[in-house]
Amino acid sequence: MKSGCSMPGSDSQSRGELLVVSERAEDNALGEMLQRRKYAVRFASPERFDLALLDDIDLLLISVATPDSPGVPLCRKVKHVRPDDFLPVVVLVDTTGVRSRVESLVDKVAAASEADAVLPRSTSAAILARRIASFVGVRRRLIELESENRQLRDTLESREQAYNQLMLESRQVSILRDSIINNVSHELRTPMLQVKSAVHMLDSEIRANPALQSMERMLEYAAQATTRLESVIQNISQLASSFSLKNEPFRLIDAANLALRQLGRSWSSSPEVPRVRVDLGKVAIVTGDKNAVAQVLSELIANGLKFSPDGTPVDVRARRVRDGIEVSVQDYGIGVDRDHMEAIFQPFYQVEHESTRRFPGTGTGLAIVKLILDGMGVPISVQSERDKGSIFSFVLPLADLR
Repeated sequence: MKSGCSMPGSDSQSRGELLVVSERAEDNALGEMLQRRKYAVRFASPERFDLALLDDIDLLLISVATPDSPGVPLCRKVKHVRPDDFLPVVVLVDTTGVRSRVESLVDKVAAASEADAVLPRSTSAAILARRIASFVGVRRRLIELESENRQLRDTLESREQAYNQLMLESRQVSILRDSIINNVSHELRTPMLQVKSAVHMLDSEIRANPALQSMERMLEYAAQATTRLESVIQNISQLASSFSLKNEPFRLIDAANLALRQLGRSWSSSPEVPRVRVDLGKVAIVTGDKNAVAQVLSELIANGLKFSPDGTPVDVRARRVRDGIEVSVQDYGIGVDRDHMEAIFQPFYQVEHESTRRFPGTGTGLAIVKLILDGMGVPISVQSERDKGSIFSFVLPLADLR
């Protein structure tokens, strides 16, 4: 008998590939029974068995006569050599002439061979076929799962590489963005200060010289343009600082005072600062970025002053709530329609009012407020009623000073 020869007439569209290792020639009866059940069958003898014969088979079937038969150590070798590859091995024990010791013989062969199943050779063809079908099904399902796992690992590795590349590019873009914004803000401040000083000097000279009164309108335009440009530069500075927020204890009153000083330096807001009423109660120590909170308050107060009738106040308050200190900025101006509540935090969005009044500004103030608070993980809420004003509020956590 040639090692690894196939049973004549094996079906190419088989239910599985079986290798039969038998001490009996080609074990025709066993082979024919398996072929009738649509299995492709190959044969080998224990003496000429080679591990290469196990490639591409679904089950190894070994026929032995005694626990000392060559097929028993062969089975043990297969199970030890391929521990990570579940190749089911079924051992058939020839119990011809054995009556009272059938179970004992089967148990001895099972212990010595370490096979997945040990059955008497006299087991019915139907039972043997069911056991083989069950093992072949498990084997093929495991192969499918291993293939799926390999594909998943490949996909995961590919996506991890793509993610790492995106993270690298994101860090590079972040560094470039911060550098551009900080440099632009820094480079604009000095010439802006010079322009502002020049306009202020021209204003003093024109007011002192009646012959130059005709230039007053042009000076007013220059002052308005300077104010607008100053606001843009301030927004760029605030945008730059919002990318590197701190998280440390600070006094809320210090942030409020800083906000008022910022407003006082602005031409458009400086005359209106006296309208701001601050009532923060007892001195509260909160956690966050003091400068960022000052920027938020400055933007909210400036927004309230801009959209309020002349002379009406803007109130800045603080109160203890369950989660910390709630800070609110309330105005008594035109208010915001419910349909515009979400849109007002979008960049460059301007509230349209039915009156002919037009409010100057770039439309970025509330967008920067939202950006800063989002960076701090602090949500902002809005309560507003048309022609009665708005309340913007957010909650800062109390500092743990223990």
